[in-house]
Amino acid sequence: MIHVRASTLHPASVTARIGDLAEQVFRELTGSSPAGWGVHEPVSEPWDVAAVTGYCYAGAPAPAALVVVGNARPGTNVPTIATLTVERTATGVHESLELLAETTDPLSSAELESFAAGGDRALTLAGPRARLLETAPSQSVAVTYAQEPLPGQLHPLEEYMQLVAHLEGADG
Repeated sequence: MIHVRASTLHPASVTARIGDLAEQVFRELTGSSPAGWGVHEPVSEPWDVAAVTGYCYAGAPAPAALVVVGNARPGTNVPTIATLTVERTATGVHESLELLAETTDPLSSAELESFAAGGDRALTLAGPRARLLETAPSQSVAVTYAQEPLPGQLHPLEEYMQLVAHLEGADG
């Protein structure tokens, strides 16, 4: 069994997209986006980041707790399941994912290193605003973004999306 915890802090903005983190982790582990989501099992909604974002935004500032399900990992038969929690904090919107997925064998050192390497790439890209939390292979990257756009710099949401694109490999 693989147990993954991941979280991100979005700038407090109506344009924050809740669910991109879950989608990225599911793709990394299963090869596909989540299949559905809901407030309990069995999930009732097909996966749609805009719908997840809308649900969380409509209920704010109350926290949201969702169940997310997806395909089994390659070579396994058990669907992947996660809980997604979203909370408004003084510094932004905290999105946290806790996921369980079946595995056929323990991950090799190379597979663990590859998965944990995302933290190193994020640190390099985000520069002095980033710091690593915990130790490999259970590392998290914390990146501090400005709450409002600063003159001469990209909008904080654009900076965040660049980081996500980089970690997904979309920027080459």
